[in-house]
This record gives sequence, C-alpha cells and structure tokens, in this order.
Amino acid sequence: MGNYMIDKLPTRPQDKPEINASKSCRGTIRVMGMMAAISLVAGCIASAHASSTPRKKQPPPRPTLWQVVDTLSINHPFTKKLLESTLSVRLREKDAKFNTRWNFFSARNARLADGVHVQDIRFSYKKSDPALAEILLNEIKGICLTEKQVESQYGPLTLLDSPREYTHKYLYQSPVSWGYLTFSFQADSPHCLISVGFRMDDKRPADK
Repeated sequence: MGNYMIDKLPTRPQDKPEINASKSCRGTIRVMGMMAAISLVAGCIASAHASSTPRKKQPPPRPTLWQVVDTLSINHPFTKKLLESTLSVRLREKDAKFNTRWNFFSARNARLADGVHVQDIRFSYKKSDPALAEILLNEIKGICLTEKQVESQYGPLTLLDSPREYTHKYLYQSPVSWGYLTFSFQADSPHCLISVGFRMDDKRPADK
C-alpha cells in the first residue's frame, strides 16, 4: 500500500516549465548573438565601402586680384600656361592672319576672391621673341578698387592718360624690374579700377 502510493505520486508541475524556460533563454541568447554578428558584419561592410569611395576634392580657394598680380609679376616671362593656371581659365588663340608679328589669345570670365570678376582676359606675345609678352585683365567687376587702394599695394602711380574725346578712363603705370604695370580707372566718380595690364619692356635685361 505504501509503496503503491509512493510510486503514484504526481510529479511537480513546475519541473517541466523550468526546463522550457531554460531552453527559451538559450535560444534568445543565440538569436541576439546572431543579430550582433550581423550588425558587426554590416558595419564592417559599410566602413569598407566608405573608405573605398573616393572623396570629392575641394576646389582650391580663389585668389584675390592682388595675389594674381603678384603671382604673374614674380613668374615672368609670361606664358600662356602661367596665365591659365593662375586664373583657372582656358585661353583660345584669336584669328590674326594679317598680323605677322604677334600671337593673340583671349578668355572670358575669371572669378576671383572678394567678389571680383574679370570678364575679359587677353594675352599676346611677339612671334620673334616669345618672352616679350603682354597681359590685360580687362573689365574688372564686382568691387570698386580705388586709386588709393592700388597705390597702397604698388606705390605711387604715374598718370599717362586722362579722359578726353576718344578715351573715357584714367591710365596710370607703375615701373617694375621687368617692365610696367598699368592700371585703368573709369572716368566717372568714383574712379573704380577697370583693368590691369602687364607690359614687358623690350629693353629689359636678359633673364638669367
């Protein structure tokens, strides 16, 4: 009787749920581990893609007008390549079939710092002497640069020409070692700078 009762004692109902809970926890841990691994792999792939994607190069800062003048002045004799690289423009040869002495090139629209915009760029050199070259930065827009501002950069200017019947500007020049810098200002007040010229002296000393 006693043995029979002992053999027939019911098992505790909580024993089986405990086993199921343990399996469930292990399954959850495995799932979380897989998700973490997937996230890690995805992160590595994204990082590798980002490092392999070439970054866009930032354009170099635009030079000021004074920096352009100084760069051209210290790198004489002037060349087409020098002017193109300094102003980030492409010079095109102008048709000058009847001119047997000079080659002419031009470009449009060079944007500089401080809102300065050079609308007309001209370059020429003597066929018999390519080192004898001239540059004209013409139609300067975007900011009013006065005579005093130019003189503060390049010293006293010599007046060459005043407004009259066939000219509507003031023309000044400043001597330099290789020739002359010329500055044109509009006749109307305020007298704003409208062009800068670079003229090699044909009597210059030979370049070393």
